[in-house]
Amino acid sequence: ARLAGSLQKMDLAMVQPSIPVDADAPGPTTRSRRKRSPRPAAGVTDARAGESQNGCDRHLVNLAISTQVVLYVGYPSGVGYVSGAYEKIWGSDIAPLLTGRARMTDAVHPDDREALLAAQRRAALGVPTDVEYRILRPDGEMRWIWDHLVPVHAGSGTAYGFAGTALDITERRRADEALRTAKEEA
Repeated sequence: ARLAGSLQKMDLAMVQPSIPVDADAPGPTTRSRRKRSPRPAAGVTDARAGESQNGCDRHLVNLAISTQVVLYVGYPSGVGYVSGAYEKIWGSDIAPLLTGRARMTDAVHPDDREALLAAQRRAALGVPTDVEYRILRPDGEMRWIWDHLVPVHAGSGTAYGFAGTALDITERRRADEALRTAKEEA
């Protein structure tokens, strides 16, 4: 939920802190555990933690913006967040998803829709799930998607939604098919 909150705010000029950070924990560039000086006053620790949170949020925002993977968070009520890669891969605008006028599954090939819905239900129940399916873009092109879904938990630990990473695997599927055809012809 905290990740979803961070990503939902990515278009805002100022990213809200959302991921708890232990200000005294060694950072990724710490090479060894050296003896630390006593903890600074509470206000200083809080400021350092806030800086770490903002830095982490900025990294998540940059990842969501720059990746060619669709990052999204889904709830029973609809999509809570979807990254900009959706527009490139699905060929559709994000706004209808976020306002509830459209669903990501609307573009899923009818023969694959139930498999995706079942994967979403499993993830919402707490089971990480992978699924491959086809989408039909508005321009008529069919694309293959590999989707990894993980549960989104409430503070109590209860899963109540899912987060997904959807990757366009169309070129890989075409290469696999070409290799299969070549082997059959040989």
